[in-house]
Amino acid sequence: MWCVTSWVCKCGAHVKVMYETDGITIIICPKPPCALTYPVSGTVTNLWLQDSDVWRPVNIAAFVLPAA
Repeated sequence: MWCVTSWVCKCGAHVKVMYETDGITIIICPKPPCALTYPVSGTVTNLWLQDSDVWRPVNIAAFVLPAA
């Protein structure tokens, strides 16, 4: 099942992800220089960062850590 969730990072960035509900993915905040991490209960396939009122896609490769 595909799911979408969003959160506001402590740095103020608005982040949204789409994920399949299997596994765990650790996401690094995509707003440099922030390096806070957030666990997502699934395999992330898409990542967006909000700029003003527009959600822009972000390449997830640079912001995904392997699950521990």
